[in-house]
Amino acid sequence: MARKRPNCPDCGKRLTDSQIHAVEHFGASLLCDTCRVNYDSCARCGKQRRLEDMRQVWCIDCRREYDRDRWARQRAARGVP
Repeated sequence: MARKRPNCPDCGKRLTDSQIHAVEHFGASLLCDTCRVNYDSCARCGKQRRLEDMRQVWCIDCRREYDRDRWARQRAARGVP
């Protein structure tokens, strides 16, 4: 029985044989070449995120977590609870 060819989760187009090979052997993303340009990997957590959800090299979630921790350290340094 033949395996079902995966589709790009962003646009729904069928992936080519070379894209599937890259996914299976090199850990590439399941995104097609057209959609891949709209994504980047977060330098902190490594997840693929849309560019509009990135804050420089970190995803928005990692940036929020970092900011909360930084603000807590600043408040603690000033002696503010």
